[in-house]
Amino acid sequence: MSKYWYRLDNAAMIFPPVSDKNSPNTFCMSATLKEKVDKEILQKSLSQVIKSEDTFRVRLKKGLFWYYLEENTKEPVVLDEPADLMEYIDYRYGDNYLFKVYVYNNRISIVYFHALTDGTGGLYFLKQVVYRYLVNKGYKIDNEGIVKPLDVPTMTDESADKFMQVDTSLKIKKIAETKAHKVSGTPFKVFGTGLICAECDTKKVKSEAKKYNTTITGYLCGVYMYALYKGYIEHKNKKNKTIAISIPINIRKQHPSRTKRNFTLVVRIYHDFSKELSFDEIIELCAKQLKEKTTTEQIDAQIKTNTNIEKNWLMKFVPRVIKSLALKIAYKVRGTNQESTNLSNIGQVEIPSGMAEHIEKIHFILQASKTTQKNLSLTGFGNKLYMAFSRKHVETVTEKVFFKTLEEKGIDVVVQSNYQEAKK
Repeated sequence: MSKYWYRLDNAAMIFPPVSDKNSPNTFCMSATLKEKVDKEILQKSLSQVIKSEDTFRVRLKKGLFWYYLEENTKEPVVLDEPADLMEYIDYRYGDNYLFKVYVYNNRISIVYFHALTDGTGGLYFLKQVVYRYLVNKGYKIDNEGIVKPLDVPTMTDESADKFMQVDTSLKIKKIAETKAHKVSGTPFKVFGTGLICAECDTKKVKSEAKKYNTTITGYLCGVYMYALYKGYIEHKNKKNKTIAISIPINIRKQHPSRTKRNFTLVVRIYHDFSKELSFDEIIELCAKQLKEKTTTEQIDAQIKTNTNIEKNWLMKFVPRVIKSLALKIAYKVRGTNQESTNLSNIGQVEIPSGMAEHIEKIHFILQASKTTQKNLSLTGFGNKLYMAFSRKHVETVTEKVFFKTLEEKGIDVVVQSNYQEAKK
C-alpha cells in the first residue's frame, strides 16, 4: 500500500530551507499536571493518538520541485525533557517526526517544527495527548465535543492547505513595512535559551486593555514596545530606531476552518522612535495598527502576496534547490530584517472541565533564534494569563521594564527564570 502525502502549506514552505541549529523555528506547548506523569502511560497514549492523526503522522521529504510531507510509519517515542527542549528538530534522523514529546516530573511538553503546524494545531495535538493520558490513567472525563475520539479519522479539511482556497481576487494592497532595529545582546557562555515565565490575573490585563479600547494582544504589544524602547533605543546612539513587533494572526477567525496545519499570517506593529512617544501614545499606536492590519481585506491582501509565487505556473518547474535559495533571500529581506521580535498569543485555552481539574497550567513558548533574539508568548488558561519570554542573550532589561510596568498598573505578576545567564 502506498503512503499518503501532502504538499507543505503555503506558510510552511519557508521553514525547511531557512531552519538550522541557530534558527530552529520551533515552539513548545506544555501542560503541567497536578501529579507526576507516568512515562509508560504517556507513551501508550501518544501511540494511540498518533494512529488517528494523519496530519501529525508524517515526515518531511525533499522532492525535485518542493519539500513535501509523507506518512511516517515509525513509532514516536516519549523522551525525558532535555536542558534545551526547543532545539532544532533534525527531521533526517531518529523517528523522523516533526515534533518531540517530552516529560519532566508533572509536565508534558510537545515541541513542534513550524513546518508541521501552527500554535492552534499544536495546542490541538497537546490536548489530544493529555486527554488520552488522563483517560488511560483511569479518570472518567467527558470530551464535551472539544477533544476528538480516537475512532474518528482525520477529515480532509483538517489536513488541507487553506491558504490556496482563499479568494484573493480583490485588488487591495498589503500595507508596506520597513527595516527594523535588530534586538541583540551579550551571548550566553553556555549554548541554550534564556526563559523567563510569568503569570498574572487575566481579568486585570483585560481591564487595562479596555481603557484603550483594545484587546489583550493590543495592550501587551504596546507594553512590550515600550519596554523594548527603554531597553534598546532610549539613551543609545542607534541609526535605526524602528521597533517592529511581529504578531502571528490566526486566520481561522476570518476564514473558519478545522485545518491543523499552518493557517496564520504575521502582521507587524512598528514605530520609528526618532519621534518619541508617551506610554499611552504607544499603546494607542499599537492598538490602531493591529486593528488596521487584521481586517479581512488586509489579511486577504497578504495571502495573495504570499501565494502568488506558488500559483505561478513557471515556478512549479523550478528545481527545489533554486527555490530554497530564493526563499532564504526573501526570508531575510521580507522577514527577519523587518522584525525586532515576535509576540504570539495563543488565546484562551478551552478544554473539557473534567480535564481541567487535573491541569495546573498550560504554557506556550516561541523559541528565540540568532536572527530574532527575543520573543514573547501568551497563553490564557483558567483565570490566569501565562507569559513566556525566550531570549538568546544575557540582558533582561526589557523583561524587567515589562513586568514593572504591569505592576505599576496594578497587575500583580509572579515571575520565574531558568537563569541561563548564570550557567558556566
